[in-house]
Amino acid sequence: MASSESGLHFLLVNEHAEEIKLVSSSLRGFFPNCRIEAVYSSDDAVAASLEAGWHIILVDQDLTPDSGVDILTRLRRNAPDAAVILQTDHSDSDTAVRALQSGIDFLLFKNSPAFLTELLFYVQEAIEKRDLRTKLDQTYQRHLRLLETLSDVFYELDQSGRLVYISPSVTALLSYAPEELAGRHYSILLPPAQEHLARFLFNERRAGSRSVRQFGLLLLKKSMSEGAPEV
Repeated sequence: MASSESGLHFLLVNEHAEEIKLVSSSLRGFFPNCRIEAVYSSDDAVAASLEAGWHIILVDQDLTPDSGVDILTRLRRNAPDAAVILQTDHSDSDTAVRALQSGIDFLLFKNSPAFLTELLFYVQEAIEKRDLRTKLDQTYQRHLRLLETLSDVFYELDQSGRLVYISPSVTALLSYAPEELAGRHYSILLPPAQEHLARFLFNERRAGSRSVRQFGLLLLKKSMSEGAPEV
């Protein structure tokens, strides 16, 4: 029994009441006290997905007026934190490709003799992934708070050299607010004559004693890098 997951919220989207009843019984047996709501059309599914708090959305392919595959993108957009599972009795590759391209988390075949077992397995896996994302986000937020208390400037670049993150201490040093530099290339902070050296340093891949150390770069304050003389 996964009693620790009793707060789960399920949205079941299926035109067949008997299938909803069967799935609901299995989910409640494994996830006690979970909340389950059911809708019977694609329009109702899209509307219900706008409500906050869904953990799992189980969608049957055979819906009207739009098929389950046709509404997957809208469900994913409306409920970005929910795991979306498509159940289908179609085994063609086109259905699978379209579903995966729409961003579903799992594809479940209703004709499988282990349908209910596979459903419970996928739900449990979705829960574990959600918990892992939560823990990673909490760790990331703790690290950010730590960086923001330090006087040194910390930064992160993407593969093209654009600033993904720079710590708030950059304001005291260079007069830039962090959000002004986000997404901009690091060269905005350098005199043209130092760009070649900077490219070498930022592309350094060696570690330990072989890494480049004790190299200094001249950084331009906001007024200088934007063309006005520094006061």
